[in-house]
Amino acid sequence: MAVQPPVYSASNSGMPVNIRDGAVLTESRGIFIQNLSYKVGSDELKSILYTVGRPVGCKVHRHRSGVSKGVATAEFASTHEAQLAVTHLNRKPHEGMTLKVRLDQNKTVVGQVGPPLMLDRLVGAHR
Repeated sequence: MAVQPPVYSASNSGMPVNIRDGAVLTESRGIFIQNLSYKVGSDELKSILYTVGRPVGCKVHRHRSGVSKGVATAEFASTHEAQLAVTHLNRKPHEGMTLKVRLDQNKTVVGQVGPPLMLDRLVGAHR
């Protein structure tokens, strides 16, 4: 039997709902950092991030040539930590630059609610 891919629709609140398997719960756990010095590498980025939380991953974005783009992304263990990182790092001076930090637009899937319950008849109705 072939595995069917998920089919998504949006609920009234904007929550993505997998019509086959139920609602997907997401959180913003990532941050986007701009205005980094081109000299900042992965180790220095990690040092900066550990001053504000527990990053579970981070990446300095580079051009194909290997030269830094001056931007990075990081993901934290929780939405709360990501928000703290934004609060503490945004507008912070670093190596002659002023960091610009915001929550990343990408969302992390943190759970799933079961598929919608489909009733073939009303509860309490007689046949």
